[in-house]
Amino acid sequence: MLREFALRGTLYRNMLIDDAPRIETSHGQGTLHILTGRYDHLINQSEQILGERFEPPVPTLFEYL
Repeated sequence: MLREFALRGTLYRNMLIDDAPRIETSHGQGTLHILTGRYDHLINQSEQILGERFEPPVPTLFEYL
């Protein structure tokens, strides 16, 4: 990934979360944070127990490319 995406300017090397109390980094949310490059507060779109479904407000890396 580094060789292919870095040439297109789509990878970032230094990512920090500075004092962001509302940002969760669970598996589902953390994956979207990585794929979008943004640490937004995501809302669970599912009503089911353990049925977490998050929709990011911006395109993911793969949607962008």
